Amino acid sequence: MEVTCPHQCGHTRQPTQGARPRDMTDASRGKIHLAGLDFVRVLAAFGVVVMHSNFGLRAPMTHAAEIFSNAFVFAVPFFLAASLYFRAERGTQPVGDLCDRLKRLMVPYFVWSIIYLAAHGAKLLLIGQEGEFSRFVSAIPGHLLCGSAAVQLYFLPLLAVGTVVLFFISLWLSRWPVSGIVGGLVIAMVVSAVMESNPSVSPPGPVWRTTINNFVIWTGRTLPMAVAALLVARLFSKERLATLPKWTMAIMVFGVVLPQVWGLSSLPPSFWDIGIGFGWFFIGCVASQWLPHTAGLKSLGNAAGGIFLLHHLVVEVMQTAIEKGLPGWAEITSLPMLLTISLTAFFTSYLIVNQASKYPSIGRFLIL
Repeated sequence: MEVTCPHQCGHTRQPTQGARPRDMTDASRGKIHLAGLDFVRVLAAFGVVVMHSNFGLRAPMTHAAEIFSNAFVFAVPFFLAASLYFRAERGTQPVGDLCDRLKRLMVPYFVWSIIYLAAHGAKLLLIGQEGEFSRFVSAIPGHLLCGSAAVQLYFLPLLAVGTVVLFFISLWLSRWPVSGIVGGLVIAMVVSAVMESNPSVSPPGPVWRTTINNFVIWTGRTLPMAVAALLVARLFSKERLATLPKWTMAIMVFGVVLPQVWGLSSLPPSFWDIGIGFGWFFIGCVASQWLPHTAGLKSLGNAAGGIFLLHHLVVEVMQTAIEKGLPGWAEITSLPMLLTISLTAFFTSYLIVNQASKYPSIGRFLIL
């Protein structure tokens, strides 16, 4: 079969033996799209729903439910690794591009923080807890500055800090050889361990102290991940990721996934973040060689960011209904119960996000 030249000059050539499989590329645009990363992105979004479904029930889990929940702790490291890799892969960007990216992260952060705070305040008033409502109102500035308006929203300022760290790291390390970047990664891991264990002294006042300590912790957490993203981008272009050897999957499953599920790893946090984040990133890349591009997978992948932001509202509504209508059912979190709530909340969130994304004025707050 002949292949037309991508420059549209009419020239044809025979495909080479090592050509990428059709499923992994968007042939109409000549761009590589890794369907496996869409799949892992959807899996990670569902995993966040699973973990937060259990948090809200405040009930002990059965052993099976605990193992199932532990299987998804890769979600935030994966989202962080994938986002930083694709920025690093683009090379050093101008300051204007960095500002645009920060705006795309922080505007939705404040919008969703206000939504969650308003919902929580309304709930307190509806159940008649005026005293608790007064304390809640006084704590609003702290929630906004510390990423605690909802359990998942801290990820947006975390990613914003990581994006800034990557920008400055790229200015310094982008021209270094691979050996120099590896050395930088080792140094970053040591610095990260020090920063996480010894947060800086901050001004008096609980809000500012927490805010600055959080910034120090977020910087320490994202520093090694940013250097790792720069290293992976140097070693693996998107074209190379599309043709990774299939045995890479086995290494990642036995070296990353199984220890994660069974809680066998005792690595420091910075090592663990890089391991499970990029481990699942490579799993998604290899899986792209088998997974076809489908409209459903693409739609779910596009909605993953919105599901991540919205799901907690849906979960809280469901959990409140369970506690009021079926109080005995929430005494222990079994695996069937966890699956029922998680799947319902996930697909409800997806349907809302999918419809809301059709309106540009709303959709821009749902895409990360």
